[in-house]
Amino acid sequence: MLCSFEAGTLKPQSVLFALIVPAVLGAPRWQVRQAVRAVADRGEFRVVPDGAGLTVANAESVTTLSWSEQRYHLETPELFLLLGGDEETGVMTLLPKRGTDEPARLGELTARHTSALPGG
Repeated sequence: MLCSFEAGTLKPQSVLFALIVPAVLGAPRWQVRQAVRAVADRGEFRVVPDGAGLTVANAESVTTLSWSEQRYHLETPELFLLLGGDEETGVMTLLPKRGTDEPARLGELTARHTSALPGG
């Protein structure tokens, strides 16, 4: 039995379970909140795709990502999600369709330089 409160005693397994489960389940949400907060603090981002890759700029910096760094794409009704990086570092770039007058052209460009996400 995992949890037992018989005779006013609490088993160590119950205590560990009560502490570890919320930490494990809450860690991904905490990480996402931290990432969103860090991005929000930098203000508006502008992404300019071209034949060489993507230029990502905000008020603080400009970064250029080659298409070879963006291996996969996933298209949703509202955005293109580009995924890349290596085993240690993941790179995710969101391209909202509302940011362009020609979403079909953006889709063609991403499809030409990246592979569709397997299973997506």
